[in-house]
Amino acid sequence: MMKLRPKMLEPGKGSLGGLGTWIPVVVVVACVLLHLFGVLDELWAALAVAVALLYTMAEPVVYRIVRPDQFPRWGRFAALGLLVVSLAWMGWAGWCWAVPGVVVAEGDLATTEDALKPSPTTPGEPTDFRLEVSVAQLPPLEKEMTFPWTLRVGTADVRGHFGRERVRNRLTGEKLRARPREYHRLRVALDPRKDKLRLASLVRTPGGTKLSEEERKESELTGPIHVRLEEVPITRLQLGLVTGALVLLAAFVEAFEDRQRKERSRVTMLVGGMAAAVIYLLMAINPGQLLMGVLGAAIVGLGGALAAFVLAWLFQRVVPARWAS
Repeated sequence: MMKLRPKMLEPGKGSLGGLGTWIPVVVVVACVLLHLFGVLDELWAALAVAVALLYTMAEPVVYRIVRPDQFPRWGRFAALGLLVVSLAWMGWAGWCWAVPGVVVAEGDLATTEDALKPSPTTPGEPTDFRLEVSVAQLPPLEKEMTFPWTLRVGTADVRGHFGRERVRNRLTGEKLRARPREYHRLRVALDPRKDKLRLASLVRTPGGTKLSEEERKESELTGPIHVRLEEVPITRLQLGLVTGALVLLAAFVEAFEDRQRKERSRVTMLVGGMAAAVIYLLMAINPGQLLMGVLGAAIVGLGGALAAFVLAWLFQRVVPARWAS
């Protein structure tokens, strides 16, 4: 595989050279450490890490595209346009992920007799949902405890737990972390005529730790749980169509590069990596795991970049070299 970043860069191009590799690495490590020590909020740490990782992937590709004779004239504009569209797609998808979707059902469930009636936009059709389950207040006892629950969404069972859990970290030691809220993603078909959201079970007496009888009585979970079910703004079909179109166009444009160059732009790898990261963000990352989700998206993005590299290689076998000259 071709190296992503050249060892020697042409003078006078304004590149940071070796610093262009090390600065993003330092940013990623610093943001993770600052978050672990409680200095930096998870949201800002995740944003900084995402920008640093994106810069690491994009900077050498953009640099080679703007160099003369890398592409024919139309190919340079097409490659830059694809990158702009891909970045816009990432931003729009991230915005859709952050803002609330169409609320299908919302309310409080206190007992197994309570139920919420969903109102999906496409009744009876399999749809991607994001489920938020929360409790207004945890017991004040500062000890490790857990309250398991099971929620029935139509024919699907979703399991989770509230409580306080002990988090162990080599840097900051041990601490108790409250868990009053959980997010889940599921794909299910809901028919408002027969399907409901019900609380199948909720253990209000804490478990998972040693408590005296008096402490156990003081730490019982009171009040209802709040349920919010939203439709995911972007469907899997839309994800597949947009992502597939961008990667195919990038592979087509890359086939018209100057194949005599040792350094390649790898537009397809960049677009494929960004697309894979966006899909992982939309389908797997929840607000409760934002920073680790961004790091996971980087790993998934690497896999997408490798798959896109294979696709670009196949396109170059199809497009004759004399056409790309």
